[in-house]
Amino acid sequence: MAGQQFLVPDDAEVLEAFGVESEATDGVESTRSLRLAAGVDDEVCLTYDIPARSIHLQWFRKGVCVLDVSREEAVRLSVNSSEGVTALALAFESASLSGELRIQVWPTVSISDRLLAH
Repeated sequence: MAGQQFLVPDDAEVLEAFGVESEATDGVESTRSLRLAAGVDDEVCLTYDIPARSIHLQWFRKGVCVLDVSREEAVRLSVNSSEGVTALALAFESASLSGELRIQVWPTVSISDRLLAH
């Protein structure tokens, strides 16, 4: 939706939850990448462009990409860490659709996605 901002957590919040900070992509501070090791075999990579309100998510198992998702119209990225579960949640909203992409990283990788007309 026009005028909507993409709200993201600060590096300290990400560092506290995951033990790593997001990094500027290609030297552009408003485009960030987050690489999260999940167990022995999994890695989750999230790149997000704050002004463009877009994300690119990849999940690798043993070095092979098993999920590759790109999406626009992001409005919020949040970090959730409680009761032994650590996850990212991305909210999306456009004129006709809204939803959430939830990425659990610990203790195991689990991804759920809901994008529905409103």
